[in-house]
Amino acid sequence: MSWNFADPFPNVPLRDIFPLSTRALSWLARASKDAAFPQDRCVQIAGGARMLGGLDYHHGNFLDRFNHLVPYYDRQAAVLKHSMEQLLGEAPLPMATESERAVLDALHHEAFAYLNRLGQFYTFTKALSVEHLLPRAAELMLFRHKHTAHRSIDAPRKEDDPHLQEVHAMTFGFHYLSVASFPVFQIHDQHRVVQFHMRDDHAVVMDQALDALQAIHSVTT
Repeated sequence: MSWNFADPFPNVPLRDIFPLSTRALSWLARASKDAAFPQDRCVQIAGGARMLGGLDYHHGNFLDRFNHLVPYYDRQAAVLKHSMEQLLGEAPLPMATESERAVLDALHHEAFAYLNRLGQFYTFTKALSVEHLLPRAAELMLFRHKHTAHRSIDAPRKEDDPHLQEVHAMTFGFHYLSVASFPVFQIHDQHRVVQFHMRDDHAVVMDQALDALQAIHSVTT
């Protein structure tokens, strides 16, 4: 069975197409027209390429919601400045408002959904034997294996001691770091801590994802 995938930008060089999830669709349209493309795996590959749209979607939602928290992070920075410089007077109140707490919860949901979608794409690349091109996604899979696909506290493995299970369970909704006024999630394993910085990690993940697609079938134009 032959497939005809629409190319969003048929006259634009692949390297000039943004966002990268749209580039993946153009890659699919062009790659699938090549006689050497594995047509017997077309449905599998097409589904994998379209997963990147989900990553862009959750990344965009995360940043849109984060922009509503600028006043909250400004207060946090003011409190830190007040403490570090031992300023006179009462420090600003650092607590989030009710509406800000709702946005903070939404950030957790978007990060959660992003990591699950990334796990789906990573599994796809394993099926095509190109997962070695996704080193950052491989690191972030700790979130999925210990919390987002299911929590280790609910389905423990023999290497997960009870204390570590509780630590895994507190990855979302309990605590996260604020690095330069940006929320960063972290999860612990036996000998390491993995951090997830949505803004910084997304760019790396998407670049590596396109490398994986090109390894499945190279498109040069």
